Amino acid sequence: MIYACVGPTASGKTSLAIELANALHAPIVNADAFQVYRGMNIGTNKDLSLFQGIPHYLFDLVEPKDGYTVAQYQRAFRTLMTQLQPEKNPVIVVGGTGLYLKASLYDFAFETHEKAVDLSQYLAMDDAQLYAALQAIDAVSAETIHPHNRRRVLRTIEIYLATGKTKSETIATQQKRLLYPVRFIGLNPNRETVYKAINARVLTMVEAGLVDEVSQLLKTTPPDAFAFDAIGYKETIAYLQGVIKKEEWIAKIQQATRRYAKRQWTYFHHQLPVTWFSTIAEAKEACLHG
Repeated sequence: MIYACVGPTASGKTSLAIELANALHAPIVNADAFQVYRGMNIGTNKDLSLFQGIPHYLFDLVEPKDGYTVAQYQRAFRTLMTQLQPEKNPVIVVGGTGLYLKASLYDFAFETHEKAVDLSQYLAMDDAQLYAALQAIDAVSAETIHPHNRRRVLRTIEIYLATGKTKSETIATQQKRLLYPVRFIGLNPNRETVYKAINARVLTMVEAGLVDEVSQLLKTTPPDAFAFDAIGYKETIAYLQGVIKKEEWIAKIQQATRRYAKRQWTYFHHQLPVTWFSTIAEAKEACLHG
């Protein structure tokens, strides 16, 4: 059985995963798109010391300069499952990247295309115009993409232009069948509680040395690298470049993270068969004795 611990950022997913892993003597598998990058610890709230004594996988897979795709993650996940579940032993999967979970746990196949498309009119748009264009083409996919994530916005538009089908339409025809026995466990605390936790977490990240972390990463990683699309990193780069002041920098990270949490709520409520719980204790009890 795979226990997939999901929910918005700062809801307590990692704490739940650790409690379940200890109780079930199970390994933990990462399903966060940015915790796969080495050196991106503070900004992604990745603390592998929390897993002391617990086998953990799919963290720190690549350098930020190299990039990593959901298709690569899917292959790594499925290979790992053949190693971890020969006798259907329990596995804990934790993370807030819904597409990583769907692509790996369901019979999801990536559609390839060779048709070249002209994106020049979209490349000339600013972020707001580009995101509005995506919303007009594929409003469903737009809900899962940050408005300033130009790379993903452009890629989703490119898929439509190349195939004649939106990304969301392609996804809707797949992932109907789970490849493994999975129980989706969601933490859904009060929204204001999550927002307060997000604001506090960002301040903790700043105090823990987020600026130093990003400065160090920039020595080997270009500022336009895909890894830096992660919330907290692009804002910190703007701060280091003098584009924004300290107060605006912190506020932008907090706001972007709250908006991301809202998109996570929407995604998990509509895209996965999640059983929701208000507290870690309730979720743990249901998993162990429900």
